[in-house]
Amino acid sequence: MVDTVLPEHIALVVADSEGTRRLVFSAIDDRRLLIGRSPDCDIPLNTTAASRKHTVLLRQGRSWLVMDLSSTNGTSVRGQRITAPTAVDVGDAIQIGDATITVDGIGPPSTESGAPLLVVDLDQGFACVGAQRLPLSAAELVWFAYLAWNRTRGDGWVDCGRDGHAALRAFATPLLALSWAHELRTQPLADLVRGEDVDDEDLKNLRGKTVQKLKRWCSGENARYEGQLLPERRGRHIGRLPIAAGDVAVVASSAATAW
Repeated sequence: MVDTVLPEHIALVVADSEGTRRLVFSAIDDRRLLIGRSPDCDIPLNTTAASRKHTVLLRQGRSWLVMDLSSTNGTSVRGQRITAPTAVDVGDAIQIGDATITVDGIGPPSTESGAPLLVVDLDQGFACVGAQRLPLSAAELVWFAYLAWNRTRGDGWVDCGRDGHAALRAFATPLLALSWAHELRTQPLADLVRGEDVDDEDLKNLRGKTVQKLKRWCSGENARYEGQLLPERRGRHIGRLPIAAGDVAVVASSAATAW
């Protein structure tokens, strides 16, 4: 490590065909670091083996996770190709084709927090707490992602009744064009995206099934997550995720997600 890494910072040594360079990022501003061939990425790589948007680094409490974005050639960490979010530490190498990104330093959190970081990956179609995936169907993931996305903005409360249909439609429409959403089997949600008039009782069933899935998951060894993942209600139609806004990361690098 060349110098001390400040709290909430990560230092990376990037080596590709352009040479070697050391980059330092602040997790306060950059919880999500996009890596790929596109010049718009936080860490652009000069290698034909990289997809335009190839991999993402996400802050999780004291650590950082690496997540492959369904790239063509894959991402390796410590010499092994990854298929799920993978934690990295100082000295670990992230390999993308002939490019290598080595973790040179990780600064400590500026404040202590026991809350998990919820990651909702809309590129690959899953949500996870740490490295554990939540067992949600495609339709349940859309609804849960809608709550998570709103939790990162303002106070996170959303209208779940008919008055909230337009906002849910705007959120879900680009998602249903993604490959993982082809598995969606909930007709009312598909009808809503097509602009049809949908009875909210049908969407209420989707919301209820999602909550039941989360309740079953948040039992036993996962009970500590119940206070972060089970949606709250205020009145008849309002809900939000109780997890702190700063502990939610929504990955949506696909061009199809227009919002």
